[in-house]
Amino acid sequence: MQRSLFTASTASTQTGQPKSFLRAATIVPSITTLMVAHHYFSSSSVLHAESSSDSSSKFRQADSAALRRPASQLFFMSIKGEHRDEWQNWIGYFRQAGYDCIDSNIALSEGTEENDESLSDEIGSQIRLMSLQRAPLLFAYSGQGARAALHHIQSSKPKISGLVLVNPKDTDQATVESAEKLDVKKLRILILSDQEDEQAFRKTERWMDSEGLS
Repeated sequence: MQRSLFTASTASTQTGQPKSFLRAATIVPSITTLMVAHHYFSSSSVLHAESSSDSSSKFRQADSAALRRPASQLFFMSIKGEHRDEWQNWIGYFRQAGYDCIDSNIALSEGTEENDESLSDEIGSQIRLMSLQRAPLLFAYSGQGARAALHHIQSSKPKISGLVLVNPKDTDQATVESAEKLDVKKLRILILSDQEDEQAFRKTERWMDSEGLS
């Protein structure tokens, strides 16, 4: 079909036909581009990583009734589905506050060595796949996810604007201590230990405001 359009448009130019026919033929790629954009930015679209992993990310658009639309986008990360259910309260709260959210599950393919570096690389890959306009704020739960997130934010080219570490029951003190040794102000790291959701939500919002991330 594309070849026949090209031939017809060439012939019309040679025979002196109106050039509008040529323009009609060349509009097809623009329509395709719009379809791709809809796939990427629809609130229900799920993006899967390349064949090198089993990761997937879902774009969750801000609530249309929200009173404001902050520029920052929030990236909620789970490792192999762990803590993904817990993130749903966070995503619901921040969508109502006007934030676009990404619900991402990081899962390396079978046979891939799983360590902080490989998981950090996969975080970057998922963020690139989302084609976001700016680097998102990353949210990670304590444990493996937090360690991978800390590795990523210290990498040479992190894909995130900051990091919120959630340690709900203060169960991962080692990771928290590692984070506290970093320049949390420069790297934009917020550590939430042993706090209920509502308290953590409000503290996160105040911190985002102070860091210019809202």
